[in-house]
Amino acid sequence: MGKASSSKKVARAARAGGSAKGSKRQWLFPAGIVLIFVLGITIVVVARSSNQKASAETPAVGDHYHNAFGIFVCDKYLPALVDSTAADTLGIHTHGEGIIHIHPFQTSVSGANAKLSVYADRVGLKLSNNGVTMPDGTSYDKGYDCNGTPAEVSAYYWSNPFDTSIPPKIYTSDFGSIPLRTDGAAIAIVIAPPGTNVPVPDSVPTLKKLDPVTDAVTPDSSTDTSVIQIDPSATDTTASTAAGAASTSTSSPTGQ
Repeated sequence: MGKASSSKKVARAARAGGSAKGSKRQWLFPAGIVLIFVLGITIVVVARSSNQKASAETPAVGDHYHNAFGIFVCDKYLPALVDSTAADTLGIHTHGEGIIHIHPFQTSVSGANAKLSVYADRVGLKLSNNGVTMPDGTSYDKGYDCNGTPAEVSAYYWSNPFDTSIPPKIYTSDFGSIPLRTDGAAIAIVIAPPGTNVPVPDSVPTLKKLDPVTDAVTPDSSTDTSVIQIDPSATDTTASTAAGAASTSTSSPTGQ
């Protein structure tokens, strides 16, 4: 009887153990489903919050900004870039006059997401820390021969190109992250020897002639010859401010 009783106890314990394991498996499955559901809801909420934040920042969907843009090689600006022939679904483009038109159609390119990289993709310009590749495949890189002097690569950002008392910010890397968030700013990609006098882009006077709604250009005979001196000591790998800016200016364009 002792052996039989022991066997019965072992059998009951085995059944109980199997039942516990089965219950555990049955519990884990719905718990996993709940976890996946919660994670999905969290991702949606975070994404929606990010989009709402971006839409609340400028330029917001519906805003219409303009930035002058140019590529300065050695001692002059290259011809203005032209827009892609494909339909613009984002709202950042050019009309071929050296102006970046920034009126986001989507939150994906509004606010902090409005960057030079979006415009570069639109016109077929490839940006890298080493230089630029034009839409036709021509490259202008660090070391480019400027009449016997190797060029350096940088980018200049003028928050107000009409006020020469405000020196530009100089970027030496990550040019695609340059913001397109200030109406009336100017940006230049510069491939030139250190110490080169870099004027604001040729299209800067056009900024004051553009109708903010229709983009029509009001004729104006005035010119702007502002010149900013590159600071050879500016080597910050993110951004720095040009010290010792030298400038000369004639009359500023007026009218819209």
